[in-house]
Amino acid sequence: MDRGESRFNVAINSREIAWDKLPNGEALGEITITDKSGYFILLKIPITIIRAQTCHNKVMEKITTLSAEEGTRFHFYASPLTKRVSLSSEILEGEGNILQIDLVDQNGIVRNSFFQTQLQADIFFPTSPTGGFFQIAISRYKGTTQTLINKLSIRPINVELQSNYLTAEKNSKLKLNNAGPLIDARLLIKNSPRSISKKIIKRSTDLLTRLPLAKDLGVYSVKIYPQNIPELSASYLACAITLLDEQQHKIETNWLLQFSITKNTPTNAAFIEFSCQNFDANLVLGEENISDLTMEILFSDKSAANTNRAIRIMPGINNIELDLSTIDDGPWTKAEVYLLPLFEITSKVSLKELEIIR
Repeated sequence: MDRGESRFNVAINSREIAWDKLPNGEALGEITITDKSGYFILLKIPITIIRAQTCHNKVMEKITTLSAEEGTRFHFYASPLTKRVSLSSEILEGEGNILQIDLVDQNGIVRNSFFQTQLQADIFFPTSPTGGFFQIAISRYKGTTQTLINKLSIRPINVELQSNYLTAEKNSKLKLNNAGPLIDARLLIKNSPRSISKKIIKRSTDLLTRLPLAKDLGVYSVKIYPQNIPELSASYLACAITLLDEQQHKIETNWLLQFSITKNTPTNAAFIEFSCQNFDANLVLGEENISDLTMEILFSDKSAANTNRAIRIMPGINNIELDLSTIDDGPWTKAEVYLLPLFEITSKVSLKELEIIR
């Protein structure tokens, strides 16, 4: 090794690794660098060899045994055909425990993180348009001397809409094509939020938009996206949403991506301001020639009706009968179709936006 920067290559024959004895798909090792005599160790470099299972059309199951404050992780590869995944965690043995489960994408960004306090927890999440490697880390928060046995199920959601529109009637039929395993979920169809502001912002300027406050009850939301996809494949978005009075003096500020107008909203509020910061991994890495950003403000009317029901989606073509007679009063509307876990309401995955025609 020279003074300064030196490089060397290492080749590993992964076929000689006893993967059957490594259920989490990780082989740990190290590279040892010694002096010429081979006696004095100059440096040790830890390495991890990962064998990720492909999550495409079957359910992956992992059984873990955790003592107090122990943790483990699993790796899987989501192909470009698998745009969404269901993660289910079930405690088989052990009581009074809390588990923390984190989903980490191929950029090292924690995409989802939640605490499991019940015997079972389910979460749906999108993967990546181009596919990629993901890591699931599961750890036991505190606990007792009694070991905890947990079953983790990773299920691909290869469900696509075959309908371009629905009719607003009692016996409307939604056609779904399931290229993966059977899945039980909740189907949510609701009116799409309407765009009330959209502008292109230079990356060197602040992401700022100020609008008159809506008089109707509803929810504001913020979308920031680049001209080219997928430039913001690894990014965090933080927004300060501020209410202002007629003289544009600040009333209150909340750090959220959504803001609800309710009966408790201050009556003297006249304007709403969105000031956002985008923590983009590409910017941190210093990539050049990245396009400008589009900042869009959406508003969803809370009075709009929607449908939400439990369904079982079998492999192949599914025709789901729905009552959409009350979803909207106009001649047509845009609607969003989502899948949600049966007993969890904070996560959902989008299938498509379609038209509902009366």
